[in-house]
Amino acid sequence: MDYDIKKLYTDKLDAYLSFSSFFRYPQGLEAFFKSFERLREGLRILDAGCGTGFASFALESPPAGLHFQAFQAFNLTPATLASFSCLPGQAEYCQCAIAGSQRA
Repeated sequence: MDYDIKKLYTDKLDAYLSFSSFFRYPQGLEAFFKSFERLREGLRILDAGCGTGFASFALESPPAGLHFQAFQAFNLTPATLASFSCLPGQAEYCQCAIAGSQRA
């Protein structure tokens, strides 16, 4: 099957967000990270394939007192990255192309 992943997540972004919301994916990630014992002061975070930022937003509100040394996120689709414009803090985010991600 030949498809364009950028087009898929641009054209179907609303469906993806509805699906994720229905299954309470953002709330699940937030609960997971709040109880995850390996989160600690000074970590460097990379959210590879960040999509609309569910994990990034959950980590941006870590348990009290945690500050990350660096927080970076990237994704292939500009439409999904639009949600990051309202991400507070020192997160860096960008669109990128992965070698071999485009089919001829």
